[in-house]
Amino acid sequence: MKRILPLALLACLLLPACEPFDLENNTETPENPGGSEVPGGPDGPDGPVGPEGPDGPDGPDNPPSVPFAFDEDLSSLLFGPAEESVAVFTNSNEGDWTVSSDQTWCSVVKLMGERPFKIFVSVETYLESEGTVPRHATITVQDDTGTLATLAVTQDPVPEITLPPVVLVPASGGTMRIPIHTNVSKIGAYPGVPQYEEYDYDQSWIQVQDCEGTTVVVIAAPWDISQPKPLPACVRVYAYDSPAEHLRLEYGDPSLSGEDFPYFDETPWD
Repeated sequence: MKRILPLALLACLLLPACEPFDLENNTETPENPGGSEVPGGPDGPDGPVGPEGPDGPDGPDNPPSVPFAFDEDLSSLLFGPAEESVAVFTNSNEGDWTVSSDQTWCSVVKLMGERPFKIFVSVETYLESEGTVPRHATITVQDDTGTLATLAVTQDPVPEITLPPVVLVPASGGTMRIPIHTNVSKIGAYPGVPQYEEYDYDQSWIQVQDCEGTTVVVIAAPWDISQPKPLPACVRVYAYDSPAEHLRLEYGDPSLSGEDFPYFDETPWD
């Protein structure tokens, strides 16, 4: 008995380069279902191997590099005259960078423990004999490509504060912005009267706001001129650990307007 071969099989035997044939679906079956001659090719079953592939520079095994930065975009540090140290956080998980300071009184080290990495900045005591103005240093982070970031460091000297004898306030009240003559970068202020003072004080008609650098901001209530003139008020002004100086405020001539008084602006009493 003669064997009769199926036509499809016979065709493959006769043709030297016949593609595999899917008998069920009557279609050709490619050798690589991913569509590429190389399994890891751009359309192969292993997915792309280009810049966004699993092994590419931007793939999940190699996430894109993030530019170095200090935490919260920190760009400067301010210290008082006393010895002090602070930790500064970065966004870096890579350890191939160095950090240095350009001044001997300001030192910096890189902490290699937890990640992201952080640096530790320390300043020495700023002695009064060494200067009476702020001094400055620059911290530089760099790698083989150059400078990655810088951090400006300022250290204030032992504070010197000079206050006017009295600040006159208009009867209409309002905000007084009083610049203070000082050799430091920032000051603080709060209501307070000196001890053993010949004056009596009335603190009820002033509010002390946050200082703006070296400017004291005080808001005064209006004076009802049908009533006796209120007693003066007093604000304590200080810097770092220095003893507070006392700023005296009192109402001026009620016939004058606010514009006639130094330091006045139009923000009213709340």
